[in-house]
Amino acid sequence: MIFLHHKNIDLILITQGLPDHCHIPSLKLFSKDIEIICPKSAFKIIKELDFSSIRIIEPSEKLFFKDIQIEATSGAPVPQIENGYIVENEEGGFYIEPHGYFDKNIKSRKLDAVITPTKNLGLPIVGPFVRGADVLPDLIDRFNPNYILSSTIGGDAKFSGFLNNFISVQEFQNKIKCELIDLKTLQSINI
Repeated sequence: MIFLHHKNIDLILITQGLPDHCHIPSLKLFSKDIEIICPKSAFKIIKELDFSSIRIIEPSEKLFFKDIQIEATSGAPVPQIENGYIVENEEGGFYIEPHGYFDKNIKSRKLDAVITPTKNLGLPIVGPFVRGADVLPDLIDRFNPNYILSSTIGGDAKFSGFLNNFISVQEFQNKIKCELIDLKTLQSINI
C-alpha cells in the first residue's frame, strides 16, 4: 500500500463532501496528522478516517494556515451549498470552485490562477450541473488571472455509465486574455 508521508504535504483542502471530492480511498493514503480544512458536509467522513486536525469552514469565513489566508466562497448547491476557496499569501493566490458556481459576493482582486471547469455539462430537464463555460468570463473579469487551470472535465477525464449517454457538453468559445492549461491527472503546475 502506498502511504503519503507528510514531509511534503502540509494541508488537505476539501471543497465538498461528495465522494468524488472527499474521496475515501485517496484520503486513506495520507498520514492522519495532516491538517484538513473542509466544509461541514465532509467533516463526518474525515473524522471517521481518524484525522487528528480537522477545521470546518463555511462560505464567507476566512482562516489562516501558516502565512496563507483561506477564504471560503459559496460553491455548488449539491444539495447544500459547498465551498469554493480563495487561497492567498504575500506571494500571490488562486481561486478554486470545481463545478463552476460563482459567488457574486467575492471582491475583485488580482490572482495568479483560477482553477475551474471551462465547459458546461448538462442533462435534459435537469440543465447544467457543471457551469464552467458560463462563469469563465466573470472569473476572468473578477480576478484577472495569469492562468486558467481547467478542472472537472479537463485533461484525461473519462466518464461512463448510463447517464453519460445523455450528458451534453458546451465549450467556452471566446478568446481569453490569460493562459489556459488543460490539466492532466496528477499534473503539477508552477505558477
